[in-house]
Amino acid sequence: MRIIYTLLLASIAIFSFPAFTNQTVSFENHQLSPFVNKGPFNFETIAEGGTPSPNTGPLTGANGTRGYVFVEASTGGAFNAGDTAILQADGIEADSIEFYYHMFGEHIGKLELQAVKNGIWETVTQIEGQQQASHSAAWKVHSASLSGFPMPTNIRFVVTAKGDYKGDIALDQVKFIQTPTLPSLIKADFENSLGFFTNTTPFLVSRYQGYTPTASTGPSSGANGTATYAFLETSTGAADSAGDTGILQANVSGSRLSFYFHMYGSHAGTIAVEALINGTWRQVWQQSGQVQTSSTDPWHKVYLNLSHYTAIRFKLVSAGGYLGDIAIDEIAFNPPELQDLSTSLEGGIDWQNEGNYMWLRQQGVAPTSYTGPSGAKEGNYYALFETSYGAAYNQGNSAILKSPRLLGNERVICYWFHMYGADVGALALQSSPNDSQWVTLMEFNRQQHSSESSKWSNVCAAIPSGTRYLRFLATANGGYRGDIAIDAIRIDSQASSAVEFASDTVQYYNGDPIQFNFTVDGPSSSYTVQYMETGGNWSNAQRTAGNSWRFNLSGNTNPAYVKVKVVFADGSVFYRTIHIQLENLGDKQPNKTIFIHTDLLGNPVAESQ
Repeated sequence: MRIIYTLLLASIAIFSFPAFTNQTVSFENHQLSPFVNKGPFNFETIAEGGTPSPNTGPLTGANGTRGYVFVEASTGGAFNAGDTAILQADGIEADSIEFYYHMFGEHIGKLELQAVKNGIWETVTQIEGQQQASHSAAWKVHSASLSGFPMPTNIRFVVTAKGDYKGDIALDQVKFIQTPTLPSLIKADFENSLGFFTNTTPFLVSRYQGYTPTASTGPSSGANGTATYAFLETSTGAADSAGDTGILQANVSGSRLSFYFHMYGSHAGTIAVEALINGTWRQVWQQSGQVQTSSTDPWHKVYLNLSHYTAIRFKLVSAGGYLGDIAIDEIAFNPPELQDLSTSLEGGIDWQNEGNYMWLRQQGVAPTSYTGPSGAKEGNYYALFETSYGAAYNQGNSAILKSPRLLGNERVICYWFHMYGADVGALALQSSPNDSQWVTLMEFNRQQHSSESSKWSNVCAAIPSGTRYLRFLATANGGYRGDIAIDAIRIDSQASSAVEFASDTVQYYNGDPIQFNFTVDGPSSSYTVQYMETGGNWSNAQRTAGNSWRFNLSGNTNPAYVKVKVVFADGSVFYRTIHIQLENLGDKQPNKTIFIHTDLLGNPVAESQ
């Protein structure tokens, strides 16, 4: 069976969390809740270990856990053909359900997932017959959509026995998945008023259009192409003394925040953002001193991922002196680009942000000039590693986008990336068997594209055997023109790409060149092909015929992640990696010379030398 997972960054709606959203029932310590047995036979809990009967059932729980539930098929249990056990949960609100199952034994019957529609139980999923070959075989995972059922609904797992004792069916790690529809955006753009912001000090933060009244300080217009912004005037008669502070406060709840700021002027003071969290004002961001070098320099955008707050205030503090105007604009509470990038996919793949900095959910052109793409590769949205002030601005700042645990049969991951900007750092794709030891499958350093409108580049990388997690690691080089974007991530159980390898093993004799052969899908005259040498340099591959190519691996006697780059005539670039195993066949046997002669009786005799 071919399985493809696709990440397409989707649209936004208003969201409320149901009771069992994204919660997993693991059945540890004999706990069934929210499930109950409905008979006539029961799902029994196992705290750890295998089921009582030999040659059937698992050895332990799924994904390294201990507890699970199972239906006993021995005498006294669901032993006879047609015996059933029902495990039911009521009042469930979920878009889909993911669960793990183990069905080992020659007498395995049937496992069904059912849900109620119009008062009638309907079968959502049915799995029948032996699915594992041994006690120790890995649990399998299945995801089923509930999109056609009204919410809330009742769901149940039904096991039907085939007859005889080698028919234990086990269930574990049941997850109720509700795709998050995101909170409504609340925004202050200052075009018509201060909106829900109010001034709380005598030094007013005022709305303004165009250049501020004082030359050589302040912006020339609003952020992001708008006309109006809010600023603190530091001329004589306003906040001209050191420590004079203007505060804009909004009593708005949320957990995420974005805004633009402009700090041009040799007397620029400080912007501080404070959030009211659990009844206490906490400073969550600060910037001091001149940042822009002219009124027309681009505004900088800040993204803040915070604990839940009930109010936000901006403190604009004068350093003293008239060349210190400070401006803010386009303040967004719960901005869409800071919402989770995860989306429910076949098998339950949900990509998640990790670490101190986030991959942003971006639409259209990147917010900072001279960096990032002009739009998504597919659809409307893409994932953006933003390096402006307030984001991953400093060298070494990083963001991680990680998959959950994979099934284990995935062979290749393909994705598109865009790396334009003078300050671009690094983008790495990594794999891990255990979520702690990471191997880099593909890495790109520094700028790879020449403009916002440059074509996105495509990558397909072989997934090593035993991989359970994948992640994208973006690392800043330092500076605001360092945005990195990825889009259209696909994980496939079958290798299929513009570059195909006949085998991942290369055999060679001592003294012979180590050569690797592959083919490229495309008109032979419309592309060039290179491969990366051990030292990291790209070298031209050798065309052997038509779309067939070859390159040398001599000098590299260890397994290697070989990288191939195909540059097409339209300017698009495709990269492919494969993990190659080198097999040394030793020394060649010397050629033998055969001599033919006759013996004394005239019979032919062959001798070798």
